[in-house]
Amino acid sequence: MDQYVEKVKDQMMPKSESHSLNDVILRIDRVGSYRLVLRDEVTIGGPTGAGSSGQIALFSQLSTNHAIIARRTNGYTIRPAHGAVSVTTHNSENESLHAGKPENLLIQETCLTNNCRASLGNQVMVSVRRKSPLSQTAVLEVDPLDRMVDRVDGVVLMENLLLMGPGSQAHIRCPHWEQSGVLIYQQGKFHFRSPVGRETGAEQKMVDLPVPFDQHVEQDDFGFYLETLY
Repeated sequence: MDQYVEKVKDQMMPKSESHSLNDVILRIDRVGSYRLVLRDEVTIGGPTGAGSSGQIALFSQLSTNHAIIARRTNGYTIRPAHGAVSVTTHNSENESLHAGKPENLLIQETCLTNNCRASLGNQVMVSVRRKSPLSQTAVLEVDPLDRMVDRVDGVVLMENLLLMGPGSQAHIRCPHWEQSGVLIYQQGKFHFRSPVGRETGAEQKMVDLPVPFDQHVEQDDFGFYLETLY
């Protein structure tokens, strides 16, 4: 998958300097609904922040702007805004959430790697997982997920590439797909690219489709729907 994504990334248009989109919902047939946050910073807090772009609102006793997760050149960071944030580092991604090094209460911005879990008070735990070194796009894991005001199956902090498919490196796993695909965000618009079928080599057919909003896109074994949120 990495070689395919790297090739797609090389073919992308220059990144737009500005765009108006901030948050969208991606609904994938037979998989689920996912919130895509397109801005470089996302704020996490209590339910009074619902309805704002770049804001993850939770049913909890958190301040409206409790903590901020930011995408930086070398990865993601977290910093407290108007609430307590502590970070636990784990030796491996599979280690229990309740194991690992002692929590450190943050007073400034700190790196949030794949092996870190951040506690927002005693209410919620969050983590950021980058699936591929070829993209800064990451999955934002919220525990417990059912505290989110927006009822979705997951949250993706999207840079310009989002991997979908059956493989473990996909940001959104689609087990019934035969091939992996890439959702590309550039200049305020979305495209989807994927090889079709099981053939390999230069003769393999490629799907390259614009993805308009509020219109179901379907071909072969995949189908999805994109809508604006805020």
